[in-house]
Amino acid sequence: MPEFWDGRAAMRIAVTSLSCASASAIPGKTDARKPSMGPESAPPMPPAPEEVEARASAVRQVLQYVRSAPQPVVGLMPEGQDEILGTLQMPPPGVGRFMLQLARQGLVVVPAAIYESDGALCVRFGPHFCLEVSSELPADERDLLASRQVMNAIASLLPEGLRGEFAQPASPDTPSSIKI
Repeated sequence: MPEFWDGRAAMRIAVTSLSCASASAIPGKTDARKPSMGPESAPPMPPAPEEVEARASAVRQVLQYVRSAPQPVVGLMPEGQDEILGTLQMPPPGVGRFMLQLARQGLVVVPAAIYESDGALCVRFGPHFCLEVSSELPADERDLLASRQVMNAIASLLPEGLRGEFAQPASPDTPSSIKI
């Protein structure tokens, strides 16, 4: 089992994930059969004009949850929507800024990739890291750099053909897949 699943650390992690297969199960989404473990999911990004208020409310709810929960866990799909071609894409503006807000609250990033291969669902987790970008940079550049750090970490867990604009060789210490 990966080291980040040891008791205390497991609850201080922000998990970012990608799904190139269909993604109907969203962590934190309310299910009438079981209690919610946290805030509801946000509307997809970029939001339709009628979803902007709901998206802002969801972001505020996540930040409140992180500040009030003793050991918060947040699951994100930074792209905010499935890509038609099934490859990794750059998150919309503002996602990097949101992930930096989570990092300032003490959460670390555990990149996760979820994809289908040979008829099996594959889940890969990478090493956790602290998301850091110089506060001296302009806000738009901080947002972009934070998003790129996270997306490059996710891309390193995907098969080359799914990495999209983040195509780069996988590092030799990239963990193996867990097929479900």
